Amino acid sequence: MISPHHPQTTGLFAGTFDPITIGHVDIIKRSQALFSRVIVAVNDHHHANGSHKSCLFDSMTRVEMVEKSCAHLRGIKVITYQGLTVELARSLKDCVLIRGLRCARDFEFESQLFAVQADLNINTKKPYIDTIYFRAHTKYQHISSSLVRHLASLQTFTTMVPDGVNEQLKHKLSLT
Repeated sequence: MISPHHPQTTGLFAGTFDPITIGHVDIIKRSQALFSRVIVAVNDHHHANGSHKSCLFDSMTRVEMVEKSCAHLRGIKVITYQGLTVELARSLKDCVLIRGLRCARDFEFESQLFAVQADLNINTKKPYIDTIYFRAHTKYQHISSSLVRHLASLQTFTTMVPDGVNEQLKHKLSLT
């Protein structure tokens, strides 16, 4: 059970953050109200999330963007990881997964992840990892990293990302 500000409770917000958006930063900020420590874990797998599409930015650039975007927040630690998020969470003590939900499609995807974790727990007898879901604020529900990348490829830059991220996109896409 989650105990707000329990000295040993860590919130783990994992993803590709390719790139980080203002919606991600909002979830990180809101999670600070529940957890004494928040770790943002950037997936370092070459084909993140099991997809066949590679990330636009390498993991170190994504870590730098997350660190800069969260510099104004206290107690945020940014790391990279490979493998299953649930295994990373198990390696941490008293950890709760943090997930964001924008729409019904996100809820369906998260429900599938929940079922997979339950199957893995039954088959391996490993401890269950709790997950807490943050509903995206209405003003952020339309924002996704894939939308930001698509718009950037069309040379359209938005306020959907924290300061500095558009510059990284322009540089990466050689639009400067």
